[in-house]
Amino acid sequence: MRNIIYFAALFFSLFLFSLPGKAATNITVKHPITIEGTSNEEKPLTNKVIELQGPSSSTDFYYSLEESERNKKHSATFHLEHSELLKSPSSFTVKVDGLPVKSISLAGKKTNNSVTIDLPKRALTKGDHTITASFYGVVKEGVCVAPGDQGNWLKIDVLSTISSFAKEKKEIALSDYPSAFQTGNTQIVLPDNPSTATLNSAYQLAAFLSEEEDSEATVSRETHLRSVKGPVIFIGAKDEFKTSEIQRILSKANVSYKDGISLKSGILNNQGSKNEVPALFVTAASSSTIEQRIDLLLKEDLTKQLSGQQMTVDQLPQSKKKDGTHIKLNELGFKSETLSGGNTTSKDYYVSLPRMEEDNQANLHLYLKKSATMPVKDKENDRKTELILYVNDVPHSIDLSKLKKTQSGIYEANVPIQTNLLNKHSLVDLRFEVTGFQLEDPCEHTGERFELYIDGDSTLNLAKKANNTVFSLRDYPNAFDHQTLIIMPNQKQVNDSQMLALYKTLFINGELPPIKLKKEKEVSQAELQKYALIFTGEVNDFNLLKDRRDQLPLSDEKMMEEGFLPQAVASTAYITQNFWQSSEPLLVLENREQSLQDDDFYRQLKNSNANKSAAVETKDGRFIVSTKKVTETNNVSKNDTKKQAVPYIVGFVILIAAIALILYMTIRRKKKNTTHNEK
Repeated sequence: MRNIIYFAALFFSLFLFSLPGKAATNITVKHPITIEGTSNEEKPLTNKVIELQGPSSSTDFYYSLEESERNKKHSATFHLEHSELLKSPSSFTVKVDGLPVKSISLAGKKTNNSVTIDLPKRALTKGDHTITASFYGVVKEGVCVAPGDQGNWLKIDVLSTISSFAKEKKEIALSDYPSAFQTGNTQIVLPDNPSTATLNSAYQLAAFLSEEEDSEATVSRETHLRSVKGPVIFIGAKDEFKTSEIQRILSKANVSYKDGISLKSGILNNQGSKNEVPALFVTAASSSTIEQRIDLLLKEDLTKQLSGQQMTVDQLPQSKKKDGTHIKLNELGFKSETLSGGNTTSKDYYVSLPRMEEDNQANLHLYLKKSATMPVKDKENDRKTELILYVNDVPHSIDLSKLKKTQSGIYEANVPIQTNLLNKHSLVDLRFEVTGFQLEDPCEHTGERFELYIDGDSTLNLAKKANNTVFSLRDYPNAFDHQTLIIMPNQKQVNDSQMLALYKTLFINGELPPIKLKKEKEVSQAELQKYALIFTGEVNDFNLLKDRRDQLPLSDEKMMEEGFLPQAVASTAYITQNFWQSSEPLLVLENREQSLQDDDFYRQLKNSNANKSAAVETKDGRFIVSTKKVTETNNVSKNDTKKQAVPYIVGFVILIAAIALILYMTIRRKKKNTTHNEK
């Protein structure tokens, strides 16, 4: 039990404090790369804003010391902001290892405070220690605030800090991935001329680390690396990195180039500087090995198995193929949640769903647990309690008093959802809310506590997927959810920021689909006929597209027909059928010149619900969709096809009739001759 507590404390110390320090691999970087990471003097107390709700609540912070600190004072500083409705005796209290150290009053007009405490000597001894920050809030007379109402709150800001310790347990291990690399400023360092396999792996890794809220990973080429402001990841195969400084870093880290993908954790710091950052090295003998096993850093069921300072993996477990029609809520990012009188609404969950058959019905099967004191249907005078599921802001209600308990003590409920509602949006917004959990008069308190637990194993059962081969902007990225091939020009170097923005939008419900990245000359005819395709670059850069320009509305004349001014266009997106496989989509992303907001263009493309085939970003960053509907274009082509087919059909009928007539006349003549001979 003591070991479990010890390792839990160590984990929280690493996660909450982001404590870089002396690890198994400590690498000193010389000029010209500058480390601008966390200083040894002090470090953040938290990497996100912590909100405490009244009337009373608290939060804990942890740190561990390998040896006692005797000759130096250490402190912690809390930067606070609180509601202006608070009055005396509202207070903020700090305890260290369970004993009070300091309390301040939160009464008065001032809503921002800074509290610094000196850590007592007993908190500087070898072992594990806890800092507890507690909030007690009382609101002014005449202002009634129901429990959990946001009028009674206090926030601990990210600027809050704690001293660093010389003898502190702060190794960076592989088990700290991905949390230690989701701090908002992680850099992925690439070779100057990486293979497409290395590029693909790096873009996927950067997109994955950027999925977490408040986290943003970037991609840098080795010769452009001048400074490091946060965690850094080096990714490349043997002999791909060429600069002497990067080669020296890799050599000192003693990275492996074996048959499998190798991971190595370490600390990067400047010579003579106290700044240091966590580092991760991703290497292999060949770039294809990295690409084939990059899922080791992308899949939660694999990342949670990482351990130690170094690991080489030559084979990955076979991933279970997901059933696309039965999706558990926890696969969509929904973790089991409890709604109560103090927390009546869940956050919004945005779900990517494929287009389904019209006029059909999907179903959300909920597993719930509720308070025993919650009203039941045979008590007419009790409060009415209701669970409301909002689907794209359309309410779907469940009367909680009418639910029947199963033998396992779980309540189940089915919520039918029309597919027409789901098809309106490429990203479906789901949100839960409960009503009847609070009294209408917030000044009245009865001590009742209603709670409703929504299980993450609840299942969204989808209706049949629409079997159509007509694609519009609404189908991006859902139509690219199974196997996607991204094609780059042969000669021009890709823009890393634009490519990373593209990869970010390909995330569907928290996961990237299988992605291949190739230059045009590497693509086979079989691959063109197999994959959903994305061309990124100017159309004139692709031989595969030059011969099909008449099928793409990307010339100035055709853009005018689509409603665009060619002179104002910076980037264009056009989706249609794959020219080599009509059941798969093809997306052309043409960047005529650098736009102001590359990320914004791809993000709006993902969120577009338009039944149109084309969209542009103007030079000043505006997103505009085509004036033509996809259905109109396709209906015209179908009608044209029918018109063209009419003469052939008529001719075929006449030919059959003529053949029949000839056969009839031949048989009749033969029969007549036979009769004549018999006579």
